[in-house]
Amino acid sequence: MEKDNEIHSVHQDEQKVVACATCPQHLVNLEWLPISYFGSIFSANAWLISINPSEREFTDRLGNLLTGDSQRFHIVTDFPDCCSRDEAAKNHAEQVFYMQDTIFRRVPYRPYFNRIGRFLADIHGFERNGDPLVPLISGATQGSKSYLYAHLDVVKCATKQPWSAIKPVDKELLIANCAVHLENQLQNYRNLELLLVNGKTAHDACVSLFRQRFRANLETRAIQDSSFRFCITWGKVRVGDRSFHSVAWTANIVRQRLKQEQYHLIVESVKKVLPLLSNNDRT
Repeated sequence: MEKDNEIHSVHQDEQKVVACATCPQHLVNLEWLPISYFGSIFSANAWLISINPSEREFTDRLGNLLTGDSQRFHIVTDFPDCCSRDEAAKNHAEQVFYMQDTIFRRVPYRPYFNRIGRFLADIHGFERNGDPLVPLISGATQGSKSYLYAHLDVVKCATKQPWSAIKPVDKELLIANCAVHLENQLQNYRNLELLLVNGKTAHDACVSLFRQRFRANLETRAIQDSSFRFCITWGKVRVGDRSFHSVAWTANIVRQRLKQEQYHLIVESVKKVLPLLSNNDRT
């Protein structure tokens, strides 16, 4: 009964994400439903967080809506009985969540998620052979430990403009509006053991949330090699009666044009931090 109540509570909070229409229409398309998560979040024990979904989750490179077998996520007009996000969340939540749960087994946006998958393979030290999405579909194994990843974003809506083109004041608004959703997810999913954060804006938003809301004692270190510099922040985050480990970095392993040696520096920096987190559990 307790487990059923927990699942019901999680579904209610995820429905709130889908129903959310707080952000102004000049920033987001209210026909596109917010994406609360990508992948098997109920089974996942690890998350990778970025800043927000791409418009390519809903459109092709020419801006045409994805339909049929190419469609990745639901939009409001998929449901004839719905005229708003709120109605779609109330009446068709299971269909919406099914698209999110199965995205990596159907039609993920490979130019983005293949890079994510290869990075996860590299930091956990297993061969890249086969589908790069293995860490997001069946999990990555490191020693005796396995991590099945889900992907989440700080901002749940795909924005009309690329994130880099949005005004700073509007970025702050989007992040502030979505903060409650990410906080609820951190509190709800008790399987979470490891959380990785990619990119400067996502790093700053998550580190701020962890320090201010959860009073996390995190360590930050600047990494520099020649003209390439980024910061990495790590530590344990306690949420109620449980905790998870977090590693965040300000470089962007997907969007940033990284030289091979720069990419490997990020990988090695994360790999060095992961054992430190495990050692902290034994002290």
